Amino acid sequence: MEAKIFEFIPEESEHFESQFLKWYDAGKPKHNFSNAYDYDTITQFLVWEYGLFDESYGELRRWNQMVNGMVCINGRYFSICWDRGLTEMQEDYYDFDDDIIEMEKHTVLKEVTEWKKKE
Repeated sequence: MEAKIFEFIPEESEHFESQFLKWYDAGKPKHNFSNAYDYDTITQFLVWEYGLFDESYGELRRWNQMVNGMVCINGRYFSICWDRGLTEMQEDYYDFDDDIIEMEKHTVLKEVTEWKKKE
């Protein structure tokens, strides 16, 4: 069994950012969430405790919808995704820790041409 590099426990929540970055930089090893907390995955923790910005939504499926968003941890940006249940009977699904990807912010300026009636 591999050693736990990242083990988030409630008493150390103020150190989450440094623990998260250590876990990510170590290659995102599995099974590193403490059983003492109510979250099953790091993705679930990020969604509920940090919130997402720049959210985008996948196609509506019968029971759920994929949600992609960004989160900023100590000045580094990460893309995360999860499945949102679309009915009161469908659970949200967060088992996407492998899909957490570090991103770089690029600002793009676009030129828009508008046509106006000549006076």
